Amino acid sequence: MSRYTHKPDISVKLSPRITRKTKRLIDQICRRHEMFEANVLRFCLEAIVPLAAKHGMTWLTRQIPGFDRRRVLSLSTMFTVRTSRLVKDKIDKLSGYGRGEFTEAEILRYCYDVILPIAYRDGFAKIMAMREKNLG
Repeated sequence: MSRYTHKPDISVKLSPRITRKTKRLIDQICRRHEMFEANVLRFCLEAIVPLAAKHGMTWLTRQIPGFDRRRVLSLSTMFTVRTSRLVKDKIDKLSGYGRGEFTEAEILRYCYDVILPIAYRDGFAKIMAMREKNLG
């Protein structure tokens, strides 16, 4: 048996609503790096969630420029990301930090608001390095 036959357990499906601006940024990253949207979403989520679980929601929201939770967002589109149970458990841990103050969809939106500009600006190699470091 080859060591390359192992596939990660991608068993959890998450579907948050997002803004048009976030959707455009995802599309630009996909075109620039010639990657499928599903891979971009999964790798970005796996790069940021362990870091956010380690530092907490306050750290995560401080990473978003001009963050204002009271601002009403126009959530016009939805995407589906498949990920592992490990990442889902860390998202559940984040939602428990504030005793249910943040919903799963908010946490996912905040995670993508932090990581997608990094992927666009610095390239996907940085995302993959973060992912390897944080999941390893």
